[in-house]
Amino acid sequence: SMEGPTPASALGYGALSAHLGLVLLTCTTSLWFEHGWARVLIAAVGAYTALHSSLVARIRADRKGALASATSATVGVLLVIVAAGYPSVALLLALGHAALRLVQVLRSPALIADRHTVARLTNQPVVPRNISAPLYKLAWRLRRLESDIHLLDTLQLLSRRFP
Repeated sequence: SMEGPTPASALGYGALSAHLGLVLLTCTTSLWFEHGWARVLIAAVGAYTALHSSLVARIRADRKGALASATSATVGVLLVIVAAGYPSVALLLALGHAALRLVQVLRSPALIADRHTVARLTNQPVVPRNISAPLYKLAWRLRRLESDIHLLDTLQLLSRRFP
């Protein structure tokens, strides 16, 4: 959840902390890059994160939550880029992405007013964005699956039982 007292509470997440893992991963490239299994694992986690988060971002009703899911999807793609052997490119893209998300989070409270202003100035009605029913159902099921099984909690519990 992205609730907070001010938009600044989301700035730390959207523009900075979401990319810290990527920065740490690129700094430690020399430790894991030679191991093929590590590269495959990082690419697989990145691809799954990108797919899952992009689907969830499409069904989020709140703007901040949609931005958080979209940020997660982009970080997933950046992980795939790092695993492919282009850490400098991933860092450059992460910098641009962080700047973009910073602006989007700051502008999100005024998004509805902006859309109505543009519609009034162009004499066009505000038309909501629709997504297809199958895509909505798939994203909703993935979101439910994640919240129902509490994947991270389950993995931590299993790691304690089977060291």
